Amino acid sequence: MTLINPNQLFDTAREDPDHLPEFWSVLHSGFLFRHREDGAESPSIRAEAALSQRVEREAAILVVNGTFGLELALRTIGVRPGDRVGVCAFSFIACSMAVVNVGAIPVPIDISPDLEMAEPADGRASELAAALVVHIQGHAMDADRFISWCDERSIPIVEDICQAFGALDAVGRPAGRRGRIAVTSFQQSKQLSAGEGGAIIGDHDDIAAARAAADLGALRRPNGLPDWDDPRARFGTNGRLGDLQAALVLDQLNQLDSTLTRQRANRALLWDEAPAICDRSLSAALPGAATGSHTLLLANSAEDARAFVGELASANVHARVVWGRPFPDYGVYRARPDAHQTVARYDGAADVAPRVVSIPTPKYLTEDDLHYIASVVTAAQGRIADVVVEHA
Repeated sequence: MTLINPNQLFDTAREDPDHLPEFWSVLHSGFLFRHREDGAESPSIRAEAALSQRVEREAAILVVNGTFGLELALRTIGVRPGDRVGVCAFSFIACSMAVVNVGAIPVPIDISPDLEMAEPADGRASELAAALVVHIQGHAMDADRFISWCDERSIPIVEDICQAFGALDAVGRPAGRRGRIAVTSFQQSKQLSAGEGGAIIGDHDDIAAARAAADLGALRRPNGLPDWDDPRARFGTNGRLGDLQAALVLDQLNQLDSTLTRQRANRALLWDEAPAICDRSLSAALPGAATGSHTLLLANSAEDARAFVGELASANVHARVVWGRPFPDYGVYRARPDAHQTVARYDGAADVAPRVVSIPTPKYLTEDDLHYIASVVTAAQGRIADVVVEHA
């Protein structure tokens, strides 16, 4: 089955080759490793500079994937085995698994029906060593109250912007600007895609520490060779990204403004054509400027969500339930109750998770495509609930 709107925001088969000069330059140069002994500046360095500028931070480091980036970020801010880390209960399981992988304990933080991540009600939550704020499919999560609550208690925050690179919050800050460190991903379905890969973004000191940890603990000499005799060298692992993937990311960063403009125009046209459903969507309720990559809807029930997805699929239109359940409800956690700690109920996430549906609007869609998608979505509108904003 060929989907009209696959969940793929970047497709090399549909790109103009002239829009990928960095990729072709690396491919033809033969230098695929970022550290070059000839002293030439690699695309990795330029991509890191562009990433940090986009998120209004000081520095960035490319890594092998987003999950590795989350683990590295948690270690960099001082999370240690046995620590408790708050994680939005409504999030991809990789977020909480990153916490487990560093030996810490994820603590689910609940959300409201319109996806606001608010401060925990349980007093024991103030014992958190850190917290993960997870943004969702082109939208900056509404987490102001939770972030303020953490700031008052000096709880450092890692922002997972893997699905929302380029989104802005209610006051125009880029997603990833407020936490101590931001992490993004270049997996196939992400805004910036290289098949796999990721980056962590933050201030100079944190990124310098993370860079060494992901480069076998070495410091790099001007000729690109590693130095383990420098007093700042440490034990580390290999989490480096290759230059070919970095070049592909850099090409997309150089085109990002036009990509976001097209995505937002596509989503706006869909909303104009299907106002009865889109004007009462989760996307319409969330503050800030989304990337336009997806529209988020709230189905009446889990059954309606599955039926809605099925009805669209039968018409070759892609939609999906975003994350079908809170992370503690997956079998891997139920089999290991010691792997997470619930200090408060997460009823909001349990109610919302199986009902949140997304419809992608990648830049490649034509007006005819969007008219058709709107007609299919409108035909299934009875399965979608009105979203009521419960906070100011």
